[in-house]
Amino acid sequence: GVIEFENKEFLGDLHARHPAHQQEMPKQFLCPISYDVMCDPVIVAGSGNTYDRRSIQQHFQHRHTDPLTNVELHRGSDRKLIENNSLRSQIQEAERDQVDLRLVASLGVPSSDDWGHESREGSVLSPLQWCAAKLLGSGSDKQV
Repeated sequence: GVIEFENKEFLGDLHARHPAHQQEMPKQFLCPISYDVMCDPVIVAGSGNTYDRRSIQQHFQHRHTDPLTNVELHRGSDRKLIENNSLRSQIQEAERDQVDLRLVASLGVPSSDDWGHESREGSVLSPLQWCAAKLLGSGSDKQV
């Protein structure tokens, strides 16, 4: 359906209200324990496998094994969690792309004229400026 916007709303607000669904995200972004998109992906030092922090911490409260391989992780250093910043960045980028796609779907696809239209200052409007202009009800020829 069409997404309603308020004048003071940001793209982050849109994402929070309409997060990407699991089926929209690649499988490698899903936690092997919860099958949800990972919010805080971490690597288990003793196995090298990645899980969402909350899920693996809950698992370690009951068992000292790697959930994928069932390998025993006896030492605390084997259960050390290392942030997977690369995967987190990929997930965040994919989520932003999903928001962008939903924006285009709800606001309409801009023509090449809209993307490349020059503002009064002579700079080319970016897609984000175009979207903001649409959200605020301005014409695409106004600088945002």
